Amino acid sequence: MNPIFFVTNIRPISYNNTKNKKIYQEKLTKDFNEFAGLYSNIPLTLPLYSKVIYIHKNQHTLLDVDNLSKPFVDAFPNVIYSDDNLINHRICSKITKETFSLLEFEMSNYPDKIAEKLDEYLSNGSEHILYFEVGEFKNEMVKFGGE
Repeated sequence: MNPIFFVTNIRPISYNNTKNKKIYQEKLTKDFNEFAGLYSNIPLTLPLYSKVIYIHKNQHTLLDVDNLSKPFVDAFPNVIYSDDNLINHRICSKITKETFSLLEFEMSNYPDKIAEKLDEYLSNGSEHILYFEVGEFKNEMVKFGGE
């Protein structure tokens, strides 16, 4: 199964921000609709992993990664996956745009539309970029020993 990819420039909110959570999640699903046609196999129904990467302009952000990923993952039941309890492995990172520009990453497995949107956000000075990836969970993904 090929992973599902999504990128948006919506500013993330904390899980603790209950007041704006529903509006935030509606914005995310609306943005995802631009890419939903790329994926004929959604909603997914098998054990999954998810990866959320928050790329931001400022050197410091007070948003904790655990509070960052939860409202994002909670936005996509019955959209990307049938139920968010299918996610058995979750990775979440936050990095500055400056750090991101130093990283090497492979984009050949991204749909062109995703790669173009990510490039657009990086080029146009977006203050906030959220990258989301969901794919089939494999037991080998669970690592012990510092890696």
